[in-house]
Amino acid sequence: PGASVQDTSASDGAGAHTGHEGHGDHAMPAGGVRVSGLNSGAIDRVAATAQDELRTPVTITPPSAEGQVWTASENRVAYRLSNDSVAIDWATGDVTERSNFADWPLAAKATAWLIQLHMGTLFGLPNQIVLGLLAAGIIAMICWGYAMWWKRRPAGMLAGPPRRAQWSRPTTGTIILVALLVAYGFVAPVFGVSCLVFVAGSALWSLVQRRRADQPVEL
Repeated sequence: PGASVQDTSASDGAGAHTGHEGHGDHAMPAGGVRVSGLNSGAIDRVAATAQDELRTPVTITPPSAEGQVWTASENRVAYRLSNDSVAIDWATGDVTERSNFADWPLAAKATAWLIQLHMGTLFGLPNQIVLGLLAAGIIAMICWGYAMWWKRRPAGMLAGPPRRAQWSRPTTGTIILVALLVAYGFVAPVFGVSCLVFVAGSALWSLVQRRRADQPVEL
């Protein structure tokens, strides 16, 4: 119970379908663990060791080549802030190597937590609700931006550069939003670089439009 098997074995040529006849009739040992991969007869021994050494649910991965060890890793589930893994000798069931999350560098831990936070699995349903609200807020901001552009468009035109907005003192909410975007830009570099490219492109476009407006009209 609580164990799943990931099949990493591969085949080619005429043997591509060997051993897959009657796909729905694979043997299922006690606990509902599907047997697959190299040395599959040792799955019960490996699963027993994994459940003794790790917190369930776990994912058990068969070796990619004959004679290599199996690996077992704790699944990423809600409110689980660490995920250990072990390598298991399929013949004896002994643990040959262990990777403890507590021994990871801080940067690696933060990366794992942020991935789970982004995927909505770190804190379960509350995490997913926050992500949903964030997505809704981004959609609302995009729609609001287009609405502002539509109001500021040149009269009588369906499209064109908007009139230049009058800058005023930023509100507290605006300052907080910019600070959060900058902080998130460091955590998610692709997002941060995209924002910088957008701001630079907007500034360049405004500069070109200003120079065109300042050029004298020849009669």
